Parts: sequence; C-alpha cells; structure tokens
Amino acid sequence: MAASALVRTSGVVLDGGRSVRMGRDKGAMEVEGETLLMRIGHRLEEATDEVLVAGGAPKGEPWPRFADHRTGCGPLAGIETGLAAMRGEWGCFVASDMPHLQVDLVVGLLEAARSGEDDAVVLIDDSGVHPLLAAYSSACLPVVRQCLDEGLRRADAFHDRVRTRAWRKTEWRHLDPQGLSSTNWNRPADLPT
Repeated sequence: MAASALVRTSGVVLDGGRSVRMGRDKGAMEVEGETLLMRIGHRLEEATDEVLVAGGAPKGEPWPRFADHRTGCGPLAGIETGLAAMRGEWGCFVASDMPHLQVDLVVGLLEAARSGEDDAVVLIDDSGVHPLLAAYSSACLPVVRQCLDEGLRRADAFHDRVRTRAWRKTEWRHLDPQGLSSTNWNRPADLPT
C-alpha cells in the first residue's frame, strides 16, 4: 500500500532485543537474500501506510528508526517507542524475528482492529498469545508508559488495562492457512537446516 498524506495504519518492526538466546542479531540474519528486518519491513510496507523500526542499531533499512525511550526495559519499551513514533491511529507491531509474516494476515489484523471498539487486537494460535504480532491503537501509549513506570517489562503487561481482543485462529486462518506468520527464530535450533 502506498504511503499517503493521511496515515491511518503503521507497521512497527520491533528490533531492540539483545538476541541473547540466538547469540547474534536476529534482525540482521539473512533469509532468501535479505535480512529478517528488511523482509518484515517490506511486508509491512505492502499492508500499511508507513513503516518504522523501534529500537536497536540501524541495519541499512530505508525506514525511520527510533531509539527506545528506556533502555534495558524489555519488549514493552519497544512497544512504547513504536506507539510514540507512529503517525497512524493503529499500528501492527511485529518482532524482527518472524520470517514468514504474511501480508494478508497483517491487512486482516488491522481491519479487525479498525472495525471494533478495542484498543488492542492480539493474534492467538495453537502455541498461545502473540503480543509481538498484534495491532495496538495510539490510545495504548499512556497505559504502556504507566506499566513501564511501575517496572513492568513484559509485552503483554498492559493487555488487562485496555480493551484487548483475542484474534483467534478461526478468524484469521483463511489469511494464513499454514499459520506461518507467528513462527519466530529465537534460538539456533529454530533455524531451517
């Protein structure tokens, strides 16, 4: 989707993790000739009005990158950064280690978010809740800040303080029949051989 003067949706790549379990920068890892960060960013570019990157060091990406406002505060700090930087009312937040993100799923997630009264729409599949594959509205920012001020760091720390909708497999399966989008590379054992 081409960017326009009116930004309704943002794609936010969360790239501030230390990649401790992987042992190397996950966003810089290559898959099919491009880095994970670039792959995810390009897919978000097809589905949103703007793409931005939250946290971490630049990797030559063409999208604006914003440093986390709070360092060492986990994934919730990345969500805070993305919420503060995005110009859209809604952002699709995706971790930089999800190599098989499907454009149709992102479009559907944002449509589900924009059509309801919720503040957050979070993908759920057989492996559980995915707070780093979710749509968050700008209304979440003050609540995320409050959670961080209280010392909370988990990506889902604010879900019970805003109107959060679980986007269940029965609702999104037609957009990603194999359930590939939530696959992430956390450890060397997760990598294809």
